[in-house]
Amino acid sequence: MEKVNPDLVARDANEKPLAMKPTGDIAQKKKELSGLLIFQEQCLDCPRSIPDQPEGPAPDLIFSESGLGIEVTEYLLGQGKDGSHSHRLERVRQRVVREAQSEYERNFPLCLQVEVIWATMDCPTKREEKPISQALAGLVASQTSGSGKLCRISWEQFDELVLQKYVSEVSIYLMGEIGQSGWSRAAAFWL
Repeated sequence: MEKVNPDLVARDANEKPLAMKPTGDIAQKKKELSGLLIFQEQCLDCPRSIPDQPEGPAPDLIFSESGLGIEVTEYLLGQGKDGSHSHRLERVRQRVVREAQSEYERNFPLCLQVEVIWATMDCPTKREEKPISQALAGLVASQTSGSGKLCRISWEQFDELVLQKYVSEVSIYLMGEIGQSGWSRAAAFWL
């Protein structure tokens, strides 16, 4: 079987390129298609065509010619009864950073690249998520009011205790007045 690049074939049932969808959705669909392509190499009974990838709530992958739909599910080994700690931690961090970005962008039109470096494997509680988001948005706002293009703020400089508890560093780069901002999160580990 010929190797297929999921970046080149990822499409939906209406043949629309996935680039028209939100970035997170594109990445997820590419991941699902990559997994299927690996499975196709190992399983001779799997249809050999490239499946459609429709919008939900349909299955993730559909082979129209055979009427087969596949829902891709990710399982992580070693989960406790509450699920995977690392998976939950990643979702919480993503939600916190996304909310901080939304709050900042409601008040300021600047295009930024912001990176939040998390300092601990402890997961913020639901009650802590909003204060962290607000503190991050406030910190970024206070640092972008000056004339500098780049700044790095370490935890010792945070006024908010909730930031000191979970965040190691925030890097901010002012890209301009127009454009799409990018806020990301990464983990740092203390040795």
